[in-house]
Amino acid sequence: MEQLIKYCLILFVIGGGYKLYTGYGPISAPRAQGPNDEVIMYALTTCGACKELAQTFAENGIRFTEYDIDTDKEREREFIAKLERINYRGAVGVPSIDVNGVMLPNRPSMAAIAEHFSK
Repeated sequence: MEQLIKYCLILFVIGGGYKLYTGYGPISAPRAQGPNDEVIMYALTTCGACKELAQTFAENGIRFTEYDIDTDKEREREFIAKLERINYRGAVGVPSIDVNGVMLPNRPSMAAIAEHFSK
């Protein structure tokens, strides 16, 4: 029984850490999406974090366009070109977000996304 409790506690800590890492949840930043703000999410069809972020966007009323770069080669090339324009050299992960022309690669938090909404 003691081992089971330890195992459950470990899973709880890991799960909580994941939520803190992704930062997805209600926007706590002071800015809301403006009527002319453009949000593009580059995703994969198999990406759980992408689906979670899309749900968070919907819950917060954020309008966005989603491109699955594993099935749309033109959008994949567009995504890579945007990363090259910002001279991004790190590992590439999804979801990656473009907010009003500002690329936010590798699972940005909601606060980081909202930071780039127009004032």
